[in-house]
Amino acid sequence: MAILSDLISRTRLELGDQPVQFTFNAVGDGTTKDFTLQCKPVDPATLYVLVDGVAAATPDDYTLEQDQGVVHFVNAPDLDSVILITGTRYRYFTDLDIVGFINTAVEQHTHNRSDSYGSQVTIGSIPAVEEYPLCILATIEALWVLSTDAAFDINITAPDGVTIPRSQQIGRAHV
Repeated sequence: MAILSDLISRTRLELGDQPVQFTFNAVGDGTTKDFTLQCKPVDPATLYVLVDGVAAATPDDYTLEQDQGVVHFVNAPDLDSVILITGTRYRYFTDLDIVGFINTAVEQHTHNRSDSYGSQVTIGSIPAVEEYPLCILATIEALWVLSTDAAFDINITAPDGVTIPRSQQIGRAHV
């Protein structure tokens, strides 16, 4: 019987997309509501936000763009207030992305398949021996996304000598 959390961990291992802890510090200026964490994507389940030592709650106090690593406060933190944000980030994908790859892999792997009782095979009824091939298929799905994104990883050089590095192009994906 496959457990989704195990499949997520195994797929992350295959991708080299392991969780990494981060800490972000800032000082409020009384007007800024949006803070870019300098890391992305961010796991919202592990995010801990403190303003002057008091925990902030989502969505009452802030929201998170997990793919972009941006925290948006509902009200700007006061002047000289200390902002501390800690959590987990990944190199490539959020858990939601990985779950999508796993679900696609399960759909492809179990297409029109039923168990000995005639029921449709689901992620919960997949035998343990089939978990690794599922993770490999999910990894292939993820690598396909990365390779498609990499196809656009070019620096732009105009005839007049203007150069726009890939990292400064607007609209880049989180990968």
